[in-house]
Amino acid sequence: MRTSHTKINLSVSDWKGRLPFIGASSAHKTLPNSDYQHTFWNEKVSEVEPEDISELPQIIRGNRIEQVMPDWIEKDYGMKIKPNTQTYLSKKFPWAIATPDGFYKNSEGTYGIEEKAPSVFNVNYGEPDTDDVPQYNLVQVHHTMAVMPELVGYFLFAWNENGLRRYIIKKDKSIETALMEKENRFMGYVKEKIPPPPKNEKDLIYHFFKSNKKYIGSPSAQLLQDSNELYQIRKSNKANKERESILRFKVQQGIGENAGIEYPDGKKLRMDRISSSALQFDSAKFKQENPDQHSKYCTKESKPYIKFVFPRD
Repeated sequence: MRTSHTKINLSVSDWKGRLPFIGASSAHKTLPNSDYQHTFWNEKVSEVEPEDISELPQIIRGNRIEQVMPDWIEKDYGMKIKPNTQTYLSKKFPWAIATPDGFYKNSEGTYGIEEKAPSVFNVNYGEPDTDDVPQYNLVQVHHTMAVMPELVGYFLFAWNENGLRRYIIKKDKSIETALMEKENRFMGYVKEKIPPPPKNEKDLIYHFFKSNKKYIGSPSAQLLQDSNELYQIRKSNKANKERESILRFKVQQGIGENAGIEYPDGKKLRMDRISSSALQFDSAKFKQENPDQHSKYCTKESKPYIKFVFPRD
């Protein structure tokens, strides 16, 4: 039987293998209004390992809950879920992959299943049995339905301290079409290595800043010490803003115009210039050459900043 997708052997942790693709959980990062669009583009273009999020509380909680969620769903809603770990690749959209948490089949057809474990403080989930879920969740399931168009809809289950709640997302071809058009445009920027258009004045930096993309292969002992201490402060989640600020400045100065640090074990610390105070940007010249863009994107409040992306342990 002909299908709209193929199975591929690609784990969710294989970041290098996933570089040519857009996964369902990352699809929202391709949208023009996303705060992550340029960072996501930079990861695809630079082929640098993304930030390790495996130790985040919500990720740990989600991984644990997924082990028992199918049983809870069956007990609370009478729905027998078929768990899934297989990744699927769309034949129509060669960049689009998806790994649903499971499937549910009834007389209407096969539904996709997504399981979430948001914090009790997450107020972005609305009334049960509606589609009132965060935008990134909606994008995730519509992306998956575009990869697997035979799915007739999606059930999203969210568990927190208040218990298990079910949300129903209906199939909408117009949403899938619009989403795939945006993803296709994003992958075009990746292929041509052209940054996406700026969303606001802070994003304008990507039109003018070009990193030499070279990592410091033999960092000084002091730079190694400072970067390691900064990482430990970040990892501990203990408030030490004054020391963290000093270390950020020292590491930034040590990296200079380079892309980051390559440690002795081969892992890398990447310095993303989402905006950079070190950037020599001639605002007056840009205003003269591009008055419309300058008026739209350059403001007195525009403040550049830098993001450090540490390697995984």
